[in-house]
Amino acid sequence: MKTYIASVILFFVSSYTPEADQYGFYHSQWTDYVKTQAIHTFEEEKKCFATTKTSIIGFGNATLEQDTCFFPIDKFDLATAMSLFYSFWVDEGFCHSEETQRKLLDDLRSLEIEFSSRKLVARNVYAENGRYIAETPLNGLTLGNGARIWVSTRGAKNVKIHNTSFVHELVHVAICTENAYLHCDPDHVGPKFGGWSKKHSTFIRRMNLHFKLIDL
Repeated sequence: MKTYIASVILFFVSSYTPEADQYGFYHSQWTDYVKTQAIHTFEEEKKCFATTKTSIIGFGNATLEQDTCFFPIDKFDLATAMSLFYSFWVDEGFCHSEETQRKLLDDLRSLEIEFSSRKLVARNVYAENGRYIAETPLNGLTLGNGARIWVSTRGAKNVKIHNTSFVHELVHVAICTENAYLHCDPDHVGPKFGGWSKKHSTFIRRMNLHFKLIDL
């Protein structure tokens, strides 16, 4: 079944560019925000209430947090997405050793995930092509050297994982694992940090197509 799904994805990937691949372009390290105090609300926040953290089935101490301004992400769907991400990531050889495979699985099992309707902007970030951007709206963040990700719902009420930067953030987490937690490659294919290549961007597009095909 997995082989069949993979072949379908490869067939469509050259002509399909999901919106989510545009949603995750802007990232930086948490220290950049602390240093510049650059995080602020992009517009007045709606009166949304944060829900309590819930565990993610099959992923140990990983948690999901969201708010009340959208229909909640199903934690079973999230577990499925994380399982498929890990499986394809390992099968396609992105982990350079069995040790990093184990470490990545451990990191996913302790990952803090937040889906949020808040809109934020930040300064001093990089586009996926490595271009520096002074200020931009944020679509996702990878924080704490891969320990936490923040994903914007971009105002959607019925949120689909493939229409968010979720996969993009998981790639940052995985790169952080591979880089021994020194950094998560905030400038993507840019020259300042190492780890991200065009193969990673292609992987994101294929995974989001996969999720779209199975309605995640």
